[in-house]
Amino acid sequence: IGGTDFNQNQFNRAVQAMRQPGSAFKPVLYAAALEQGIAPDSTISDRPLSLKQENGSTWKPKNFGDKYRGNINLRNSLVVSSNVAAVRLLQQTGFQALTETAGKLGIHAPLAQDYSLALGSSPMPLLELTCAYTAFANEGLLHAPVAITSVREANGRVRPWPQAPLEQAIAPQHAKWLHESLLQVVARGTGRQAGGIKGASGKTGTTDNNADAWFIGSIPGYTTGVWVGHDHSVALGPGEGGGPSAAPIWKAFMQAAQEQQ
Repeated sequence: IGGTDFNQNQFNRAVQAMRQPGSAFKPVLYAAALEQGIAPDSTISDRPLSLKQENGSTWKPKNFGDKYRGNINLRNSLVVSSNVAAVRLLQQTGFQALTETAGKLGIHAPLAQDYSLALGSSPMPLLELTCAYTAFANEGLLHAPVAITSVREANGRVRPWPQAPLEQAIAPQHAKWLHESLLQVVARGTGRQAGGIKGASGKTGTTDNNADAWFIGSIPGYTTGVWVGHDHSVALGPGEGGGPSAAPIWKAFMQAAQEQQ
């Protein structure tokens, strides 16, 4: 669903809009790290970090609420959505590996070669990032999204429409680790407002000044992505973000979808 009324505006925000995903992009980074051989039970520093920029300035990524946890295991760093841990993970993983993994997961938007990429600063369509999450819930198998599944001819005959083949985007064990981590995000992390649905997993995303709010996640059989925002990056308001703004919409839709199963 790309808008509120097609008669008023034909711009499809689900497919055409390029928006910063914020922390909703982090699972892609963690997938790339695992694919690069970083151990899933490893620890990473969640301490304040300063990085020198090419222009000589210093960039200091900050965690939400300026809360830092010292050494933290990889899963918990994703569950609590640590920003500095994500930047350090990108330093270990490298830009090329992240770009390659993102491409395998169906993300074809250009990714900036900048450490803020770890925090989801590079814009991309909602459909592409939602596509990536399907692999996390499906043992690493990716099926490119299609809008048409079959065609009913004038004589009533139903003809299947060609579908893209399933591809092993990431290793099954890495997808399982990510899925289990995203279950924990909903159970005890930033995605708690999407909880209360059996098998719910997912991740929130909020950009600077609360201009974009995301929640992308899965239940058995369905993966759904929600983005909330204005076309011209107007702030949503104090306290708004992936948890309070996008997750409740996702939850309401998924509850209805689950009832249809």
